[in-house]
Amino acid sequence: MDATRRLTEIRGRAVVDTDGRRLGRVADLAVDHGERFPVVTAIAIARGRTGSVEPWAAVARVDADQVVLSPAGGAPPAVDLYLVRDLLDAQVVDIAGRRLARVGEIELALRGSELRAVAVDVGLAPVARRLGLRRLARRLPSEVIGWDGVHFATGRGHPVQLASPAAAVHGLDPSELMEVVARLPPERAAEVLEAVPAERAAHVRRLPRPARRRRFHVMRARKRAPS
Repeated sequence: MDATRRLTEIRGRAVVDTDGRRLGRVADLAVDHGERFPVVTAIAIARGRTGSVEPWAAVARVDADQVVLSPAGGAPPAVDLYLVRDLLDAQVVDIAGRRLARVGEIELALRGSELRAVAVDVGLAPVARRLGLRRLARRLPSEVIGWDGVHFATGRGHPVQLASPAAAVHGLDPSELMEVVARLPPERAAEVLEAVPAERAAHVRRLPRPARRRRFHVMRARKRAPS
């Protein structure tokens, strides 16, 4: 059975070796975006002003208050997408909801030793939690969207998704694709149309552009939330 974890709760946890010696704290997690629900491949560890990146295979277990590393994890993989640095607070297009939103939290599923990114939360609850307002967070809504239902509109996530055949944007029909590109800045929209087959891109260009709908209920505090 999968156990759900929040990215912002894992971030900052102590990292120790199997003998209990402190190695630092969790700074970030890296994923391989080649799958529908990307698997975590590396853990970035901060210690003072220095840090290191270790393969996720080196993680012996994830406890409630710490992450335990084994000594034989192998070489760290090449990383081009970090969850905190590249995706947290990024804007996304909710494909089903036809709206632009901002990522306040990333939901992770832990099965055995495997950790995957499975959803994003674009509600107000994660914003309040990150501001330390936990009582308020319990009264505010979460809006969880499956990872395969979003396209990252800003940051490093946009080009990485376009390069991945497993990304949701590659499976959209022309009308759904139009809903996505209509909500992106012109240069981003052009990149999406260049990434899909030419025939589908031509069909999209012939469709009427949907009216933009603005989203007003996002608090200003979201912009001030620590990342």
